[in-house]
Amino acid sequence: MNIKLCENYSVIELPPSKSLNSRNLILEITANLQPDAVHTMAGPSYISFPVFHIQGISNAYITHAGIKNYFNNKNILLNFLHFLKAIYQIYKSREADFFSD
Repeated sequence: MNIKLCENYSVIELPPSKSLNSRNLILEITANLQPDAVHTMAGPSYISFPVFHIQGISNAYITHAGIKNYFNNKNILLNFLHFLKAIYQIYKSREADFFSD
């Protein structure tokens, strides 16, 4: 297998979870490179890639947490918001085509 490494690298300062501009830039880079697949290391990526998406997940609240883990704070509102955030992350993680560990 002959693998070419790109000479140009992009550093994206803001995470895609917090920046629509970052998401659009990543999609633009993907469109320009036209890869067969994209690998993201720590999902969810919050991006719907037009190519096969291999996603790693390292967030324990997505992979291993029980319901008690979301409600261990005395502030009920923060607990509920934390739980909703995890539900959203799980939902967005399901957009990937394949999961790696």
